Amino acid sequence: MKKINFKLIFNILIPLILLLVFENSFLMFSKTMVLSLLLIYTIYIFLAVLFKNTKWATLILSIVEVIILFVSKMKLAISYEPMFFTDVIYVQDAGEINSIVDGIFMDTLFKLMPFFVISLIIIVSTNIFSFKYNYKFENQNKRMMIACFSYIILLIMFLPIESINKYVLNTFFDANAKTNEIGIKNGVEACDRYGHLAAIYGDLLDSRLYRYKPDIYDEKKIEKTLSSAEKLDDTSLGKPNIIVIFSESFWDIDQVKEIEFDKEITPNFNRLKEEGLFFNMISPSFGGNSANVEFEFLTGGSLAYFSRSYVAYMGLYNNKKYNNSPSILRDLDKAGYYIKLLPFSTPALFRCGEVYKYFPIDEVEFLPKVSKKHTKGIYPSDEYAMDKAIEALENKEEGRPLFYMTMTMEAHMPFVDDKFDKYDIKVTKSDLDPKTTNQAKVYAQGVYDADRQLARLYEYVKTFDEPTIIVFYGDHLPFIEAIDKWKFFNTKDEKLNYYRRYNTQSLILANFDISNLKEENKTELQYLGPDLLSSYILNHMDIEISDYYKWLYSTRNTTAAFNRFVSVDQKGNISYTKNLNKDMQDLYDLRKMIQYKYFVDLNLKK
Repeated sequence: MKKINFKLIFNILIPLILLLVFENSFLMFSKTMVLSLLLIYTIYIFLAVLFKNTKWATLILSIVEVIILFVSKMKLAISYEPMFFTDVIYVQDAGEINSIVDGIFMDTLFKLMPFFVISLIIIVSTNIFSFKYNYKFENQNKRMMIACFSYIILLIMFLPIESINKYVLNTFFDANAKTNEIGIKNGVEACDRYGHLAAIYGDLLDSRLYRYKPDIYDEKKIEKTLSSAEKLDDTSLGKPNIIVIFSESFWDIDQVKEIEFDKEITPNFNRLKEEGLFFNMISPSFGGNSANVEFEFLTGGSLAYFSRSYVAYMGLYNNKKYNNSPSILRDLDKAGYYIKLLPFSTPALFRCGEVYKYFPIDEVEFLPKVSKKHTKGIYPSDEYAMDKAIEALENKEEGRPLFYMTMTMEAHMPFVDDKFDKYDIKVTKSDLDPKTTNQAKVYAQGVYDADRQLARLYEYVKTFDEPTIIVFYGDHLPFIEAIDKWKFFNTKDEKLNYYRRYNTQSLILANFDISNLKEENKTELQYLGPDLLSSYILNHMDIEISDYYKWLYSTRNTTAAFNRFVSVDQKGNISYTKNLNKDMQDLYDLRKMIQYKYFVDLNLKK
């Protein structure tokens, strides 16, 4: 009897032991820890009755845990985000992801090795004892009853049932509170607050919310809103060639006071602010997921309505209905533009190769690898990217305007010591630790090069004999280790901290007179998110555009830029996106309806 009791007690403790290892801490009572216990115990019990004993249940659960634990901890250390259920879609990008983390993978693995070794020892020991003290389920009726009960619980927890998903988020993650998972800036913070397992599970539920029709949804209101929208009378931009430079991680690191360089990192960009149109933006991303910024720019859609881990290109654009979804490329195509995109990546990354088929693009040239003379570091250089842009202008069809967009890669992570053979900048002072100082220097070199090449491109465009504009913007801030600890992101104003974390900038330069737009830019229009930047261009052009972009640009004075965390108006007032004033909230709800109609509903009705 004592032996049987020991078996029962030990096997009852197995899921708890495995959860303790996964969480890397003692369990503290909280609503989400109750959820984690329910989840792991239900899976364990289901496996145990399925295989009629506990040893195989323990082994299978352990193998799955080891895989998830390794991937999640490594990803958390590299990107501040844990493994998500949706990460399975990145398997097709394994080669590209490997090149991105190359150089920091082994360093991260070495740093986490003690944790992995201790965790593995505990998990292996637990399995040894589990095989020794295996508990068998002999009673067929009890097995069937327990299996059905646990299966029903798992179905309830994992099936996309709107009422249940929302109930769990509101009850366990306080989704309706002002401080909640949506207000958490990264996975580290989510894991600290909810626990590792619950953070992953909570993101799964949160990632489904976009699929559900908004509580406030009115088709007639959508139609009336869009049909009544009017285009601006101003056509100052005419019908120019449009060169879009999607500059990887471009951001002014000179704002950080803990580190100083021997020269200004972005002197040309800062000088050209006075010559062109300069806007402060709010990126939907931090440290990665550049495709989401591209989605906002090309469509006017907003990632604010999706989960933190969502990638629009990978979740949407999977049926022919998207051939008519909103895109600035559609409006430009109708206006007679030749449209070319040049990403320095593979077609598989973020499914771009498939997604671009739904846009009216005349030519896509993927260049993930180029000859050594055109690379700097491990990626194609910004100098080569500007060469290709100039080449596109020189070879364009006479009399037909060109839309050309390139996505640069030189300034992409990893920021490792030997990334560049030569540095044009030196660190003259740093209060950061040596490793972070070096990462900042490597990053700054990439930005310094991007700044120089922007100036070179503009000098060429000024000599070009057709009206041409350059649209230059940074997609997101860089992922540098310990960046969140920098004083620049740790003021006494928490809303300002969030804003700075996502604040990138854009610049529009023209080889013709835009003085009237510059005056408006300086006095009335200083903020535009990537979702409004493209509609700004369309609304100032001498072409017919869709009602969608007419209306979208009309929202600029209410909410100029926003993401799922913060929003800003034209006066620079920052608000939490979950705590907006009435006008901003009404607009937020209206945009959510329109986005559901033109992007999400298309995905659901295949």
